[in-house]
Amino acid sequence: MILRLKLTAFVYLFPALVWAQFQWPSDGVPIRQGAHLGWSGAAVAAGNDVALFYYDCLRDGTRDVVGNRISSDGSKLWGDHGHVISDAISEQRAPVAAAYSDGSTLVVWEDYSPGRFRDIMAQRYDASGTPMWNPAQGVAAVQTFRDQFDVKLALDDNGFAFLVFTDDRLTDGPDADLGAYAQVLTPDGNLVGPSGGIQLIDRVQGSNVPHEVVCEGDRAFVLCTIRDPGLQLVIQTIDEDGSIGFPDDESLISLSDYGQNHLARLAGGLALTWAHRAGEFDTDAKITLLDFNLNPLPDWNLEGVTVAGGSNTQAVVGVDESPDSSVVVMIADYEADADFSLLKLKKYSLSGGLVWGPVTIGQAFLRSSPPDWFWDGDDLVLVYVEQNEDAVCRVRSQKVSAQGELLWGSVGNELWMRDGKKARVNVEKPAIGVAQVVILSGRSVLQPESLFVGALSASGELAGDAQFVSGGWTYDSYDARSVRLDEQKLGVIWTDSRSRLERDVYFQFIDGQGTSLLEFSGRKLVSTSLYIYLPPAISSDGEGGAYVAWAGDSLDGMVVYYVHRVDALGHEVWSEPATVCAPVGFYGQPYFVPDDRGGVYFVYNRLDENFAARLGVLHVTSEGMMDWSGEYREFPGVAGTDVLLGGAIGDGLDGVTIAATTGPWYDTQMSVFHLNILGEYGAGWDQDGMSFGAAGERERTPRLTPLPVGALLTFERPQVSGGTYDIKGVVVGALGETPWGVTPRRLSTEGSAVTRHLVSEDGSGGFLLGWEDFRGGIHSQVFVARYNQNGIAQWEGIERGVCTNPMEQGFMTITHDGIGGAWVMWEDYRNSDIYPEVDVYAQHLDGETGFPATRNGFTWPEEGYPVCDVPTYQQQPQLLSWANGSAVAIWKDLRSSNPGRCCGAGAVGDIFQNIYAQVLSETSLSSSEPHELSPVTFDLTVSPNPFN
Repeated sequence: MILRLKLTAFVYLFPALVWAQFQWPSDGVPIRQGAHLGWSGAAVAAGNDVALFYYDCLRDGTRDVVGNRISSDGSKLWGDHGHVISDAISEQRAPVAAAYSDGSTLVVWEDYSPGRFRDIMAQRYDASGTPMWNPAQGVAAVQTFRDQFDVKLALDDNGFAFLVFTDDRLTDGPDADLGAYAQVLTPDGNLVGPSGGIQLIDRVQGSNVPHEVVCEGDRAFVLCTIRDPGLQLVIQTIDEDGSIGFPDDESLISLSDYGQNHLARLAGGLALTWAHRAGEFDTDAKITLLDFNLNPLPDWNLEGVTVAGGSNTQAVVGVDESPDSSVVVMIADYEADADFSLLKLKKYSLSGGLVWGPVTIGQAFLRSSPPDWFWDGDDLVLVYVEQNEDAVCRVRSQKVSAQGELLWGSVGNELWMRDGKKARVNVEKPAIGVAQVVILSGRSVLQPESLFVGALSASGELAGDAQFVSGGWTYDSYDARSVRLDEQKLGVIWTDSRSRLERDVYFQFIDGQGTSLLEFSGRKLVSTSLYIYLPPAISSDGEGGAYVAWAGDSLDGMVVYYVHRVDALGHEVWSEPATVCAPVGFYGQPYFVPDDRGGVYFVYNRLDENFAARLGVLHVTSEGMMDWSGEYREFPGVAGTDVLLGGAIGDGLDGVTIAATTGPWYDTQMSVFHLNILGEYGAGWDQDGMSFGAAGERERTPRLTPLPVGALLTFERPQVSGGTYDIKGVVVGALGETPWGVTPRRLSTEGSAVTRHLVSEDGSGGFLLGWEDFRGGIHSQVFVARYNQNGIAQWEGIERGVCTNPMEQGFMTITHDGIGGAWVMWEDYRNSDIYPEVDVYAQHLDGETGFPATRNGFTWPEEGYPVCDVPTYQQQPQLLSWANGSAVAIWKDLRSSNPGRCCGAGAVGDIFQNIYAQVLSETSLSSSEPHELSPVTFDLTVSPNPFN
């Protein structure tokens, strides 16, 4: 949970603070949680291992940086789920990495935490994953106004780190002016340059971008582009003390440039490649060799050698010095689409002569996956991604001898294939041990990005299966429904599309400590070729297990409701579920009502042949038998009009009472129906039930609540003037009696403007009435009142507002605390600024002392308390009464999403729905140190990926 600035200030004003703390980890425990995305970051050979840093997961609503270290045998040395490098508030992403000579690793990443702009953080880790610099959460390498991004990193022989990056602090107006900047870090993590970094190019005040950095001795060379006035290449140097090598115009080397450009270190100088514009749309790939004073080596000049030319775009996508002191260049030949580029290799001597080439490697997918390589003796081993016109991506490997021969066949080896998903790849070769191939399997509709690491065999194939490191394994959950199973157990059911376009049904049991009792992220109740739709249902079976139901299409076109019973361990009790069919289909939310004999009533809406909703009820015994002749009962209603189910409860005499909306849309009635254990209507009842409502009115939203005197039916009736509603209530007994009279009484207060209401038992024979109200203007506010079984208000002033914050409070849910008070939770919009955000807030209303409850020395804030306010959306709250006056909260959580809050390009649409829960109570907590009030943190388990 994010403690925002207002709360932090409160801590400083009151050093000894009593604060609320949840029984379960802050921000909730995952009932169903998945869809961690694993975006590629950086892999580097470190000692005998490969260190892998990536930004992934969105597990707290934003991208975090995570790392792991993979040994030569594939072991994940930093744990199965990696080590979180940074999970600060907001977003961390785009890591780059380098390895020190002692095998430790440096990771540098972009950090959004100070605000909407990016800064640069860094940390050095030893082989065990322990941070070596202080603070442990990372050193602020660059921290200043506006954005610093696109970091390039290199280490010199003394362990100094050179960070070069693009910066837009020079922007003045709507168009971004970019600057090339750098920072130097000592081996101990100290900043050499100022906190804002060192400006590399100072003669041009905008559009200067660094592209690559290489080290030689105790200094670094940085390849930059500038616009002065056209696009040019500039090489700048920076020393360990932060001094710039070429501060004056005459010392800069300028080359015409278009497209790709690269800088590589040679034993005696530098290799510079670029794409020179040869025509309006054509480019030629060029190379030249320079000494460390930026003068051309003998037999070279600043115009360079054309390594590839023609009518298409020719670009160098890789350059390196070979072990035999030659220079190998990889050229891409493509027209407008880099998805279908032809890769070729050439080899040049240091004197500029062509040794061999071009050697064709194959078609490469360059847009998101540039090729990568390493040297195996004098031979070159490379990996690349090929994509065909059908969006099939194949990861390939190839080995090229020192003489330019293809050693693994004309098309190499296929390591990995994904149909309809992009893929990216790189390869790292430790000094000792096998090379490790790092593969990113990209996103499609149901398959979020995932990272894998595999060993490369001597023949260029994967040595066994690739190891899953991190990433997506599921998409969405829908329609969660929950129930209290016993004193210390919660049951939740939902539908889930984690494995295919169609939904499957999952459920989970949670104990009083928030521990999942079944498989992580739920147990699959059913996986079928049937299309599953409509919200499922769940109810306690009275023995620690549950009745559950779901609807799906059958093979003959019928739609079937399936009713199961699972025991306390989550195992099926019946050999076959009870079923009921509908030729056209079902509609809306069904209800379970347990009887007093271990059986259950199942109440549902089906559609008849005219697509009118009809109310149906069946009874299932504890053994799974449907014991009524004809199997189920139906209330037909008026021909051609709907009977829409509103709720169902037990009648206290082993029967079931049901509420529904009946009649045409312009004259709806609130109706109550009844059946006994024999499937009969019972004394005082018939198939038409009892109706309440004024003629010509559009009453809506029936609710049923059990009271000692009968079933309380509440509903919303339009007010005489305007489009607002009041809440009306009437009580109906098991024999059809009406102890409150036949005329529904008004329960909402004078001046209310009700939009939606809910009712809960109050734990003492009465009831709690909550509603969302627009009386104050454009934002809805939540109000609660308490009544006894006779409909008499129990609180002074009748109603209580739950929150003084003026922002929207909607989709509220309520339950009782057992001693006359109320728990209320709602969707809250107060933290939406320029980005939309929905949080779930709660309030505890005291039954005796007034608006906010005080328990154990803690008084609930009048503005409500954030149950969960991690970025993105928390929605659809549910509340159940829990042990010792507490309440358990369940909600839909999109923290594994990034729908645009945190500045990430392409973030909109990354929506992954999960389910979280929390126990609401009060615990005394005092401290004189503000930092000690930081929320509890916890790790979420990542399950294996069934897609790969």
